[in-house]
Amino acid sequence: MADAEQPVTKKEFDAAMSEQRKWFTDLLAERLEAMETRLLTAFHRYAALNNDRMRKIEGSQHVDGDRLTKVEDRVRQIEERLDFPNQPRTH
Repeated sequence: MADAEQPVTKKEFDAAMSEQRKWFTDLLAERLEAMETRLLTAFHRYAALNNDRMRKIEGSQHVDGDRLTKVEDRVRQIEERLDFPNQPRTH
């Protein structure tokens, strides 16, 4: 342990600090890259799930719209057959 108690020169100190700075910078860059990857993956999953959900909603709305149109057409046909007075003619 005699070496640990020996004074260091400025050159040795600067070299050790430079080595520590590089180690810390590399570690920080590695951790930031990993965090960025996790965030981008999470955003991508969220966007994919949201897109799927929106497609289902849009499909459901389209089906509901078609069904409503058919019901309206049938009601209009019935009204025409029964000759309801004061009914606005849409078609």
